[in-house]
Amino acid sequence: MNLKILSNETLNLNLKSLVKSERELLSEILWLIAEVDKRKLYLKLAYPSLFEYLTKELGYSFGSAQRRIDAARLMQDVPDLNHKLESGVLNLAQVSVLQKSLREKTKQTGMKITPVEKQNLMNAIEGKSIDQTQSLIAQSLEIQVKTAAKTLVQSDESVRLEVTLSKEQWEKLKQARELLSNSLPNGSWDQMLEYISDQVIKQKTKPKSKSKPQAEQEVQSAKVQQCNSLERGRRALSRHLKLEKESHLRSGELSLREIRNASIRIPNPSASVDRDGICRLIISNPFGLAAEVRS
Repeated sequence: MNLKILSNETLNLNLKSLVKSERELLSEILWLIAEVDKRKLYLKLAYPSLFEYLTKELGYSFGSAQRRIDAARLMQDVPDLNHKLESGVLNLAQVSVLQKSLREKTKQTGMKITPVEKQNLMNAIEGKSIDQTQSLIAQSLEIQVKTAAKTLVQSDESVRLEVTLSKEQWEKLKQARELLSNSLPNGSWDQMLEYISDQVIKQKTKPKSKSKPQAEQEVQSAKVQQCNSLERGRRALSRHLKLEKESHLRSGELSLREIRNASIRIPNPSASVDRDGICRLIISNPFGLAAEVRS
């Protein structure tokens, strides 16, 4: 079939027609599965369960087989399910959620749910999403909330993890997966958890580097120490110059003006570090001349 020659309208109509036929065919298949279940035909064919028969004899995947078993068994109690599946107001995934919840309720309380209650639940979940279906059924049946985390080591040494998240935690986790969609195209939960774990391990185990302000502070401190050391040397030089001045006075080699200038106290050298990290030292000699030393 050359699909390229079909117009958009024809393509859409053909697909809708086939989907309707698929639903009708599914309904017939479910009635046949229900009959096989009632007759236990699978035992005569050497299969220990209906599930084994559907997966090994008919080639269904595990998930597809379980969903059809759930629907076929529910149809025996609530025949109206057949019409709801054909019309599309319910789908197999919703039916599987309902059946699983009914089994859980029976396990918790020991009480079986009546066909009328099942019919009411089916009516309530018509047209709902899977999340809405799960929430509505759990509330209606008052399914006990599980909070304890569980881990199960499997035959291949993989570990199955089961945890309960609050609504807020679940929304955060879904948002994180969306943000990682470019890095993790498949978007599976195990890949996302592994990616986040790798990032945390990398961040927490890498050598700690000094922050920029701390590093700058240490450099500045070293410069100050360098200036202080230089200043001490210059102080010694200043004392030497003072002694030299006094020697000139005693020998009469200075003029009266020079003597008066020389009697001024020699200021101590001063040191500072400017914003460029340069050490500047100012010192005056006995004759009023100033010098700047940089390092």
